[in-house]
Amino acid sequence: MDEITKIKQLLAEGIVMSSNVDNPTLSEHRTLEYCELAQKKLKEAGTIVHQLTPDLNDMIQFAIEYVPEQHRNKINHAWSGIGEWRA
Repeated sequence: MDEITKIKQLLAEGIVMSSNVDNPTLSEHRTLEYCELAQKKLKEAGTIVHQLTPDLNDMIQFAIEYVPEQHRNKINHAWSGIGEWRA
């Protein structure tokens, strides 16, 4: 699996999980472990993006291209502290 595919997969999984935390339908969605795993997936995606292109403007452009607008706030918080990214 190439890096872009892996990033997109991590973003998709993390966003779905974060949405489940916001609107839980299962008891698992209310656990700290589930919430932390969602954040971990989003942060891992950001770390890979940073490894590919560490420039902050490039990271922002990547997020704009690959993350639906309604979920960018989640990415902003998850990626805070990666390189120059600050929430």
